[in-house]
Amino acid sequence: MVLRSATLVCVVLFAATLAAPRAKEGLALKMPTGRKMGNVSRGADDMEIMECVSDGEKIEDWKELVTVQSFRKPKALKTPEEMYDMLVKRREQECSGSTVWTIIEKSEKHVTYEWRAKPCLGQPEQTEIAKIMFGKNTCYILHYATKVAEIPADQRQAWLKWIGENNVTTNSP
Repeated sequence: MVLRSATLVCVVLFAATLAAPRAKEGLALKMPTGRKMGNVSRGADDMEIMECVSDGEKIEDWKELVTVQSFRKPKALKTPEEMYDMLVKRREQECSGSTVWTIIEKSEKHVTYEWRAKPCLGQPEQTEIAKIMFGKNTCYILHYATKVAEIPADQRQAWLKWIGENNVTTNSP
């Protein structure tokens, strides 16, 4: 499925929700069209997860999944790249040798990466493109995952473009 250019702007609702416990910070999120909310959950450390599936799919049986996470930025981690390294290490402990990771782009405030995973722990083969972003107090991670070995080039470029368009916003006092 090719990503459509029109977007549904979730900025007001999602940024306000995510920014509530974190003063003056949010995520300017532009959700791709053709997606519907599958799940929203809240947990410890102000963690919030929003999962969206393609129209016609259910969260229990998705082929493509867009996930947005937000949580209090870990004090021990100073950069998004350190968060990336932690994710790689954790995955390697869980599923040694099953995942290939590639950093696509990085800066002081974000890391965009891709991983390709062989089946492990009951999960099917998957490919994911994601972006870790650090705000002042919050870590946000955008994920696009699909249950295929490799995302077709045109779709991959469309998802990279979408991920690149979404950033942390900070309001002046």
